[in-house]
Amino acid sequence: TKEWNPKRDSLLPRGWEAATLESKRACREALAKRLELPLPDGPLLLVPSRFDSLPRGDFEELLKLPLTLLGINAGASFDALAARGDNKVFTLRAQSASEERPLQHLALGAANFALLTPSSGPLSNRFPLAYGCAIVGKSSGEFAEALVDYDPVSDTGCAFLYQEDHQLLGALRRAIRAVAS
Repeated sequence: TKEWNPKRDSLLPRGWEAATLESKRACREALAKRLELPLPDGPLLLVPSRFDSLPRGDFEELLKLPLTLLGINAGASFDALAARGDNKVFTLRAQSASEERPLQHLALGAANFALLTPSSGPLSNRFPLAYGCAIVGKSSGEFAEALVDYDPVSDTGCAFLYQEDHQLLGALRRAIRAVAS
């Protein structure tokens, strides 16, 4: 749709060119300003919906990854991680319904990865890709047919897929390695 086309997106801080990183950097700087906090360097994972499916111990393992997490309405478990205040986990909350969509656009523009679940709503599987976000998601349901798992040998694929909740950390580690190389 026109609304979710980054080349025409008036909600981003500057024009968008997928081939360069300047647009993503501008979005990241605008997001840091919005959060009133400096975002750490390194990959940024957007969690645009409820995220309570990890086993309890895996949340601690998630925090050990070289990754910053940004949640939008991501649920109580995610909010508890953000409340720890370690500058690795941030939550975005719209103050009004009219502010929610601009936050989603800015977060997509800033993020390297988007963790998608069936409850991700408007941030469905096609929008993160347009904004330069690789997808991390389950290889079942609506994502199974639409996404191709990344293959580092052929350097093909647009997602880092997993089958069971306990495999999410492995998918995130693969995504981080791909960004680093």
